[in-house]
Amino acid sequence: MTSRISKIYNIRTTLFLLTTIIYLIEPTESGALQLTEQNFNTTLDSNELAFIMFYTDWCRHSRALMPIFDETADGIAKEFPEAGKVVLGRVECEREMSICAKYEVRRWPTLLPFSNLPPENRKKYTGNRTVEALTTFVKDQWKELKELKERKELKSESE
Repeated sequence: MTSRISKIYNIRTTLFLLTTIIYLIEPTESGALQLTEQNFNTTLDSNELAFIMFYTDWCRHSRALMPIFDETADGIAKEFPEAGKVVLGRVECEREMSICAKYEVRRWPTLLPFSNLPPENRKKYTGNRTVEALTTFVKDQWKELKELKERKELKSESE
């Protein structure tokens, strides 16, 4: 009986120590930025291009896309390391209903780019749900944004 109590005590002690170590190790942030009411507008305002995934935790399509979107976010972060350029974020629509309502998100997942592109150039993403396809879309949006910026600069210089 005493050895059984001793084993239980050892298991509890080991679990406690492992839990403590896990909490002490600071996790690295990766994947898309989780957006809320508190940081949504600031994130959009402080980045030239934001690609946002609107999702719900209970939606199987959202759950299937999440690791793909996070991998895309990691790749884009490496390709655009400068702050304020490009960010990928996600909004959980059950918790952040007002954001989803504002942008008329009614299906999940919905992928929307946010930038200074004119409305006719902004489009909801409806392409393939692969890292390659999402990355290409973000790069194409960035290219359009840069071209628009260059045209505006040339126009203002000629005036």
